[in-house]
Amino acid sequence: MKFINYVQEALADLLPDVYEVRIDERVSFVQVYDNTVQRIRPDISIAKLVDSETRPTAIGGLATLEPVKLPETIEEEVREASIEIHNRRNRWLVTILEVLSPANKTEPGRSTYFAKRGTIIQQPIHLVELDLLRAGRRHRFARELPPGDYYAMVSRI
Repeated sequence: MKFINYVQEALADLLPDVYEVRIDERVSFVQVYDNTVQRIRPDISIAKLVDSETRPTAIGGLATLEPVKLPETIEEEVREASIEIHNRRNRWLVTILEVLSPANKTEPGRSTYFAKRGTIIQQPIHLVELDLLRAGRRHRFARELPPGDYYAMVSRI
């Protein structure tokens, strides 16, 4: 999460004032039940302030009024953060910057991420993906990627 914070601060300093750079964080819980991995996303998350000058560590929104029933045992809590760049004048989302993680390069998160990625690419939004991991399956493209350990992919509108 610290890397995302540094990137957000650096972008905010570099971009013109017409843009606002925000961190979006998604929280999910991973449960293993009968050798099946399930990812559960809460409808609401509670923001917790670290100190008076920082943003909340988790931001969520109300998606439904029905409660989410969590299992008694949660194997892992997964936090995925991305950076969003908005145009201040019209509040439009201009760019999403995703830093790929083990959670979105392996199942069940890979399928979820690809669904989200497909939705973003169909919108008039730039998508920047940073793949700084040497492990895991890389995204497939029309032609093979050049040799390298790290990649930055930009999908332009």
